[in-house]
Amino acid sequence: MRALVTGATGFVGSRLVDRLLDRGDTVVGLARSPASAQKLIDRGCKFVQGTLTQGPAVRAAVQGCDVVFHVGGVTAIGISRGERGAMEAANIHGTELLFDSAIDEGVGRIVYASSLTVFGNTRGDVVDETFDRTEPRFLSWYERTKYLAHQTAVARIRDGAPLVIAQPGQIYGRGDHSLVGQQLARASRGDLRFNSFPGLGLVFAHIDDVTDGLLRLQERGEEGRAYILGGERTTLGEAVQQAAAVGECESPAWTLSPRVVRAVSPLSRLLAATGRTPPNLGEVINACENVTYWASDERARTELGYSPRGLDAGLRETFCTPAATAE
Repeated sequence: MRALVTGATGFVGSRLVDRLLDRGDTVVGLARSPASAQKLIDRGCKFVQGTLTQGPAVRAAVQGCDVVFHVGGVTAIGISRGERGAMEAANIHGTELLFDSAIDEGVGRIVYASSLTVFGNTRGDVVDETFDRTEPRFLSWYERTKYLAHQTAVARIRDGAPLVIAQPGQIYGRGDHSLVGQQLARASRGDLRFNSFPGLGLVFAHIDDVTDGLLRLQERGEEGRAYILGGERTTLGEAVQQAAAVGECESPAWTLSPRVVRAVSPLSRLLAATGRTPPNLGEVINACENVTYWASDERARTELGYSPRGLDAGLRETFCTPAATAE
């Protein structure tokens, strides 16, 4: 098959590219720069230079493709107001452009990686793909853009597009540089001094399980349906404890109070200059304090044969394998 992968050099996209190449597919990637293009060439991919927001590049990338995997976009919590436009352009308008270009080209299957954040705060409940949020307030700009992009996918499905939706949980594994991933890595090394938002409820999905799930969606997902790609459901505090245990280290001795974070949030921009905090701590607090993003992946298990590993096994593979040690 000929497959377009957006975000082909990113955390999820690069793993997906490996799997597609292993099964003998021709892989096409969008490349923002010559350096990114060379990375794709070195891996045996074809490329089109451009971004998700550039119509000619997107239309050229989808040409002749049998399947499109849309896993690219901007993923961040705590961005500044000045960064919101770029996130909106990539996550919303880029998604619209890609879908419409793929539909016009006659692509047979579109797999879109949405997110559990589109459900918003589940307030301790475990929801599924049928959940319809009633809370109009978005906790982060990322949540807002992913929700609106998800609605774009739903609208295209209503119009008959050959589209299936993946909703991964908190993706972790080797190469994860997210705020959550950094906490787990530091805990496994024993240099995480304090817990941040230990009550944050997440569904931890290992990168290789998510990649496998995306391929299963392409191969056997029912057109027009969404599938949650999850794993172990727990809190960030408990995950940090497990990461510390995997590394045979002590768990952090104390917890950073949200009151302290709120007190220093007006200094977010100054602190961000040190590279240690995001530029908008207020948004981080809104998205993490007393919030759960909990959902069931039963549909994917039943219909796709999706079988994610437990968090302990995933953390051991991430931090204890020779490859992890080398990194």
